[in-house]
Amino acid sequence: MNIEGLTKNEAKVYLTLLNLKQAGATNISEKCGLFRTLVYDILTKLIEKGLVSYILKSNKRIYIASNPNKLLSLLKEKQDSIKEILPQLTALYQNPAEECIVNQYDGIEGAKTVIDDAFNDAVSGKAKEFLFFGATGKAVESIGYYYMHIVNKAEKQKLSYKGDFRGIWSSKLKTRKVLESIGKKQNHRFFPKKFSPTTPAIIYGDKVVFMGGINKPFTILIKNKQMAESFKHYFEFIWDNANKN
Repeated sequence: MNIEGLTKNEAKVYLTLLNLKQAGATNISEKCGLFRTLVYDILTKLIEKGLVSYILKSNKRIYIASNPNKLLSLLKEKQDSIKEILPQLTALYQNPAEECIVNQYDGIEGAKTVIDDAFNDAVSGKAKEFLFFGATGKAVESIGYYYMHIVNKAEKQKLSYKGDFRGIWSSKLKTRKVLESIGKKQNHRFFPKKFSPTTPAIIYGDKVVFMGGINKPFTILIKNKQMAESFKHYFEFIWDNANKN
């Protein structure tokens, strides 16, 4: 017979003792078919649960089964303890594990894919900020027509007024078209000449993008909230210490 709240062996020992009314461990062991050492351990657990008590006769323990109604109070205690921690368990269940998605895109078409993704996130409201740092403008030169196409679409949506668009550019910036196309003068700062980052990065929403490669351009997009937040902190620190001209 299975008894809610008890293991299979605990139920076996308890039922055996109920039938015997009172008995020593050896007698219980013989009746239920479990080793005596195991029966001792089980009786100890049943005593802790209030389902068994004992008396001493000639310095020998005689065990007595408690009223089965005790099982109901045991179950109620478990239910109460579960109810107490249920809000915490529910919060853990509803809080999904932090996802990390990494995609690599090759060539010019790959860069276009990421630009489209950034634009769509801005339009949908998923991304409230677009932070650039380390760019030299080379990517804009290679996909200038497509870049301006997206910039024009962004202007029609008035995205620059809805979000935080800022850039910290390399001192080796090749073209001023970039500065003129994104935000106002105060939206741009520069790395010092002695520091020339070679891998530009873009942060938007919960995504971080790295662009690299000279002969074979590639773009890596990482979707991870914690990583994006970390890079936003890096950006703000660099922004506070970057040149305004």
